[in-house]
Amino acid sequence: MEASSRWRGFLRISSLMVLFVVVAHQSSALPTGAPAEACDNMTPNHKVPSHGGSGGYQIHHNINVNYTAGHVYNISINGTETENPIFRGFFCQVRKADGDSAADAVGEFVDQSWNDDGTRLSSCTPASIGVTHTDNDDKAGRWFMWKAPVAGTGPVQIWCSFVKVKLIFYVHVKSEVFPENGHGTTPPPPVTTPGHNEQLNLTACGTSLGCFRSPDGCTNSTDCDVIVTQQVVGGDTAVFELAAKADGWVALGLNSEAKMENAQAMGCQRVSATSNEISVKNTANYGGRHVNAPVDSSNLQLNLKLLSSSYEDGVLRCRFERKFATTDPKEKALGPGMKHHYLVAINTMSAATAPSTSPFLLKHNLDPYKLADEYAISDVMNIGGTKPQPTNSTIHPTNATTRPANATTHPTHPTPSPSPVVNIDLSECGKTLGCYRTPSGCQSIEDCDTIVTQDVDVEKEEVVFSLSAKSDGWVALGLNGDPQMAGTQAMGCQLASSSGGHINVKNTANDPNQAANGPVDQSNLQIGLLLLAASYHSGRITCQFRRAFKGGSDKEKNLGPGETFHYIIAMNTQSSSTAPATSPFLYKHNSDPTVLDPFSVTDKMNVGGGSMIDQAGCGVSKGCAVYPDNCVGYDCDYLYTQEVHGHHVTIELLARSAGWVAVGFNDNTDMVGADVIACQLSDDGNVYAKKTHNIKHNSTLDDEDDASAHLLNISTKTEDGFIQCRVTRAIDIHEDQHAYDLSKPHYLLFAVSEDGTAPANVSLIHRHTTTPTVSAAKHSAAETFTMTLNGTADEVVIDLTGCGSEKGCYSTPDDCTGIKDCTYIYTQKANTDGTVDIELHVQNSGWVAVGFGRGTRMDGADVVACQNSNGNITAKALYNAGRAPTRKNSNIAANLSHVTTAFVNGAISCKLRRPIRLHGEHDVDMSVPYYAIFASSSGQAGWNQSLLVKHTSLPVVSKKKLTADSTDNMGVEQSKLYLLKIHGTLMVLAWIGLSCVGLVLPLKFKTGAFRDPASWFKLHRITMVTVWCLTILGVVAALIHSTNVQVKTHVILGIITASLCFIQPFIALIRPHPGEADRTAWNFVHGTIGFIAQACAYAATWFGLQRFKSFFCVSDVIRDVLIAGIFTNMFFWLIAIASKLASECAVCTNGSIDDPMQREPLVQQTAATKQASGYQTPEGSGMAKEERRAGKMALFLVHALLAISLAVCFVVMLDVSPEAGPSCQS
Repeated sequence: MEASSRWRGFLRISSLMVLFVVVAHQSSALPTGAPAEACDNMTPNHKVPSHGGSGGYQIHHNINVNYTAGHVYNISINGTETENPIFRGFFCQVRKADGDSAADAVGEFVDQSWNDDGTRLSSCTPASIGVTHTDNDDKAGRWFMWKAPVAGTGPVQIWCSFVKVKLIFYVHVKSEVFPENGHGTTPPPPVTTPGHNEQLNLTACGTSLGCFRSPDGCTNSTDCDVIVTQQVVGGDTAVFELAAKADGWVALGLNSEAKMENAQAMGCQRVSATSNEISVKNTANYGGRHVNAPVDSSNLQLNLKLLSSSYEDGVLRCRFERKFATTDPKEKALGPGMKHHYLVAINTMSAATAPSTSPFLLKHNLDPYKLADEYAISDVMNIGGTKPQPTNSTIHPTNATTRPANATTHPTHPTPSPSPVVNIDLSECGKTLGCYRTPSGCQSIEDCDTIVTQDVDVEKEEVVFSLSAKSDGWVALGLNGDPQMAGTQAMGCQLASSSGGHINVKNTANDPNQAANGPVDQSNLQIGLLLLAASYHSGRITCQFRRAFKGGSDKEKNLGPGETFHYIIAMNTQSSSTAPATSPFLYKHNSDPTVLDPFSVTDKMNVGGGSMIDQAGCGVSKGCAVYPDNCVGYDCDYLYTQEVHGHHVTIELLARSAGWVAVGFNDNTDMVGADVIACQLSDDGNVYAKKTHNIKHNSTLDDEDDASAHLLNISTKTEDGFIQCRVTRAIDIHEDQHAYDLSKPHYLLFAVSEDGTAPANVSLIHRHTTTPTVSAAKHSAAETFTMTLNGTADEVVIDLTGCGSEKGCYSTPDDCTGIKDCTYIYTQKANTDGTVDIELHVQNSGWVAVGFGRGTRMDGADVVACQNSNGNITAKALYNAGRAPTRKNSNIAANLSHVTTAFVNGAISCKLRRPIRLHGEHDVDMSVPYYAIFASSSGQAGWNQSLLVKHTSLPVVSKKKLTADSTDNMGVEQSKLYLLKIHGTLMVLAWIGLSCVGLVLPLKFKTGAFRDPASWFKLHRITMVTVWCLTILGVVAALIHSTNVQVKTHVILGIITASLCFIQPFIALIRPHPGEADRTAWNFVHGTIGFIAQACAYAATWFGLQRFKSFFCVSDVIRDVLIAGIFTNMFFWLIAIASKLASECAVCTNGSIDDPMQREPLVQQTAATKQASGYQTPEGSGMAKEERRAGKMALFLVHALLAISLAVCFVVMLDVSPEAGPSCQS
């Protein structure tokens, strides 16, 4: 008993396990679809017989009695709510009516794997003879497309098998038999439906009618793309009226959520593409894949009553009623207080027609209108009833529907064939659209030769491409990882025939080796593409189509974020390159394709679009800064805009540059400490936006890990040598300590670098290559303005024709006509806005300036200068503190605007503007008379250095005082440089020539072999009196030139020399006689003063040469001659001193030779010594007195000649005249 009991327990457990395995097995279907073995008998190999009958499963189609060879038809299958609402597997073929195997399968099913709806082609050979499932999920229904076979096939019939679970399946469920057109029953004539295409009366919208229409402000079915109205009748009935530009169907969906899944859909559909008959249908979307099926499989018109309908001129219209109450759970109950989301869906294609027994075949080919708010049937809303003001919106054809007032999505609606010209709106290029166009800067299909746009929906994983080209054949967009046609996927549009009209969209691929074009899928040239709109007009093809990110073939490129390809635009413009829908792009492109840099479908590029910056609101809704004045787009060298949106500000930058463009925000006019937004070109060819700040003059990222931290909605572009970008940032970035609060007034600092690329994560490198420009006043982010910035031009033209009448001018030489032959130009012209325009030009490589002073000297002058720094010309506003130029404030160009500069052929030219009235401490009010002081220099300095290199020619001054509105031809005071020339000449003659001679005479001729007390003294006196006279005259000349003597080294030494020289004659008048007690002291004082004066004269000559070298155009030759003269004089001087010392030392040990008590014994002793030794006096040697005098005179003349020659050389080589202008000419 015990063993028996255990055995029975084992059997129970085993039975349960077997039952569990069986149930588990039958609950799952083969997830990969019907195997190849089922191709003939269409029976699953489930080891059990099939159930008989259809099991309630239905086959629907849009074949209107007969089929036409080559046409594509829609087929759908579904279960019934009462019998078998779902199935897990299926397998369908279309066979000859008398066939019973796969060999009798005809036509081709279209591969719809791109639609990811759980459907694939069969495992048969060929695969296109059947269609099956790809998963074992529950299915309420499926739809697919079938292309009819060639003519002469005969009657056909649809065969399907359904698997509910493994042990329950139904095979050979068949449709009716379809004869072939021309080989069987003739289809009935089109049925005229009730009503006609009367215009809907929308005047009651918002009062007694609830309405939705699009586009906003349209008034009837002619200019509206879609209309829906609702009205309560009799208290328990709702009357709906629908109208749409569609060749297929239009439906109104009701749902508790704003989505199509589980929505009830009521609407109207054409029964066939050749008929105007319309049927009303009541369906529901249920199941995870949005499959549409009847609310009641036995009655597609359940609870609906068609009141009137029409299809005319491409507009489908119907009016039907529905009772509030419902007995079907798939229907949404109506009535007061019962609110639903309204969804309006459309399929515009004639291929979407279906007989009255079929639900809405083919999914909507346009995004449904999804109204955000919920409505009840009793609501009398008026959505879209007010025409909106023009705004920037996403690209759509002109016949496309605009966004409903309460809609959450924006569908794109093409007008059914025959369609008007499809337009492409390019206003959103670079913002919400990615665009390519040619020629660059074209704005519409009227002036563009080629247009390609992309509008991506990342959430839906699809992209809409728009193509337009002047072509009579085809236009295509290719995608390839390499910049070549071989291996390219090409999507595009082609005219069906040379007679124009119909356009087909095609999805093809080029062979990787031969670049030969062929279909992505042989069975369906349109696979993966959904044509939305197309037109051919005036020799231009325009089309718009949708493609999913995921490709359905290995020949298709998978799209999406991060997937980049070279975009290749190709076309054949010849009418001979047209082809029917079944043919790929015949004939190779007849012009070279355009190959673009790699892009992703998510990129918002604007290639060829010119500037991505919209200047329409400048001065009204946004602040703008441009250079040059009044430029637009690519005519600008620099462009900046700012526009506030709530708590954020959008900033746009453009510059003609290959490095970077930036704008800084600061409380002062200095770059140091500025908050900076920059856009920089990288070595990879992309432009990156960066948020930085300046520490001293070095740019530093705000966030080392994220160069674009705190920047939103970044859009960048590089094209035709321009860098462009658009960014949005918070007006006040609280979390960034370096960010300036842009709600507060601040200076705008604009900078550009012509080079200096850097990676995306690296701060700005390479200093700006042009002088930064600073706004003349502070601005906040909310301010609107238009300003013109400073810049550098290839050439600045200065016109002198208006001088003396329209503007005041000074130029030299007097007969010059412009920058070509003038060495210096200054013009001024007062403007009515309280500013003055100034023009400056100089044939020099350093700087040119004009000073405005109350006096005729540079001291304290208000200075405007244009200075060269390595070819970059900087405008500077300075003042002279004494003679030293100094910045007025931290901005080197304070109060200067409209600056244009040029440096051409070694000449500086600039134009600028400044206020006439300035009230700063160092400013000169130009409405009050002033002197104009003109100066220039060949010395360069850095752009940010406040001190100019000193002028290399003396400034000249206007003859009389001026004001800003003076229009005289300005004369200048004649130069007094000749007085300095006289001064220098006299001083060189006196101190380089004669003074040294006068000093050598007492040293050489007072004692020794040439001793001649009478002669040397006479020559010494004549020489030194001449030196004294020349010195006094030289001092007088210097004082006449300038009475305002500045204390300089040359001046100090000159005063010492002249003073010592002046007192020497008076010291000579009190000379003691020889032998007197004070004679020795007098000799020492007189000689010492002479030597000191001579030494100071040498030093003064040297420093004077350095100071006035540039004024006199003193060359290195003159300098060398003077140096040689100084050293020659010193040589003679030292020899004479040495000789004197040698003579004096011979007797210095015996006392002073000037002592009367010692002179005679010493002379007698010396004479006795000479006689005892046989010495003979000069007279005794035979040398005559005349010979000695001749030798003395010869030595003196040589020395004097040398001095005079040096002075003459100095005078001759000074190329200065009283008429010399402010620049030194060679």
